[in-house]
Amino acid sequence: MIAASALFSGAAVAGSYTADAGYTAADTAAMADSQANYLDGLYVGVGINHSADDKSTNEFAGVTTSKLDTSNYGWGFLVGRNITDMFAMEVAYNSFGKNTFSDGNGDETSSYYQMWDTAISGVVNSPVFFGVSGHAKLGAAYLSEKSKEGNLTSSSATTTLVYGLGVQYAIDQFAVSFDWTRFENNDNQSQTSSSMYVPDQFSLNLIYSFA
Repeated sequence: MIAASALFSGAAVAGSYTADAGYTAADTAAMADSQANYLDGLYVGVGINHSADDKSTNEFAGVTTSKLDTSNYGWGFLVGRNITDMFAMEVAYNSFGKNTFSDGNGDETSSYYQMWDTAISGVVNSPVFFGVSGHAKLGAAYLSEKSKEGNLTSSSATTTLVYGLGVQYAIDQFAVSFDWTRFENNDNQSQTSSSMYVPDQFSLNLIYSFA
């Protein structure tokens, strides 16, 4: 709650530049253009996500023991605030696509559905070049999912670290961001019907800044 209130505290102030001794009009114009390509203050975003690993196969002694199919798309939204040009805080919610496990014969053994997470992360931004910047995220996530095995359904939840990398292109108050995200409990060897498994995710987000 402390981190969440810090995220939304204060007013979003857009950057501005005024002529000063030692700066020419061209200098200040270039500074203003650079600032215009950086998302200042409070921002929101919506997007789609997809597993970075569409299909994964476990083998033992050369024999396929299980397969994972994560071919469905999910969606999500985020709210963030740039504290400085280099650092921001974000709160995000994501609903992931369905995961289906099958045995070596291709028969479905279990499936995960209604998979979602909420996360709060710190974001470190790189300098902006022609509207393009990179970023790295690190935070904590609460994961929840429901699974079905035959006629039996169950649910599970856990907290874990979440981290990722991304690249963003911004112009005026809009930006498009492409991100890769991983959850710390992601273990490729734990792809069984009894374990919680959220594959690495790719996401494409449209972001709007209120500054």
